[in-house]
Amino acid sequence: MVVGQQIAPGVKQTASFLARKGLRVTCLEFTFFQDDDGNRLLSQEVVVASTPQKPKPATRSPVDEGEFFASLDSHGRAVLSRVLAWGRERGLSLRWSPGGFSLGVDVGGTRLVVCEGRSPKSTYKQTLWTTLRDRQGLGRTTVPERVIHALQAQGNAAGLIEHGKYLRCQLTRPFTEQEIDALVECCESTASALREYGAQTNSSS
Repeated sequence: MVVGQQIAPGVKQTASFLARKGLRVTCLEFTFFQDDDGNRLLSQEVVVASTPQKPKPATRSPVDEGEFFASLDSHGRAVLSRVLAWGRERGLSLRWSPGGFSLGVDVGGTRLVVCEGRSPKSTYKQTLWTTLRDRQGLGRTTVPERVIHALQAQGNAAGLIEHGKYLRCQLTRPFTEQEIDALVECCESTASALREYGAQTNSSS
C-alpha cells in the first residue's frame, strides 16, 4: 500500500502495472484540513486498487513417442509397445498427452477412448488403463451392464484391477507373452464393445 497526499504519476503507473500482473497494490491519496470551527477533517481517495488474480497453471506439452518410450523401463516398454502396435494395426486414433497416449475409436463423429498408456512421470506412474464406466469411453455408450461386467471379469483375469471408472494394470514387473496377449485382448474387447454400442445420443439416459 502506498499512501501520500499526492502520489507521483510514475508511482501510480508502476502500481497499475504490478496490479495487472496480479500483485495486490493500493495507492491512496489523502487531504487533511481544518474548517472555520476548528474541526479537523480528512478526505481520502483510492487512486489505484487491485485484487490479485490466481496464476494460470502452466500447460505441459504432449510427450512424443520417442520421449515416452525412453521414459519406460523394460517392463512397461514390452507391454505398451505391443498395445500401441495393436492400436495402429486396428486403425485406432492415437493421441499423445503430457502423461502418455490414448487409443480411441471414432463412432458417429465421437471419439471414445479404448485404453491409455501412462509413463512413469505421470500421476499413476507406468500403467495401462482401459475404460469401464468413464465418460470418455464405455460411460458414453449404451453398453449393457452384463457386457461391462464381462469386460471387468476379463480385465481382472488379465491383471487389470478396477480403479474408479477404469481398469488399471501397474507395469512394474516382467510380463510373459501370454500375459501381454491377454492385456491386448482386453483392449480389443473394449474397442469391440465401443464400436458395437456406439455413443449415446442426447436423448439417451
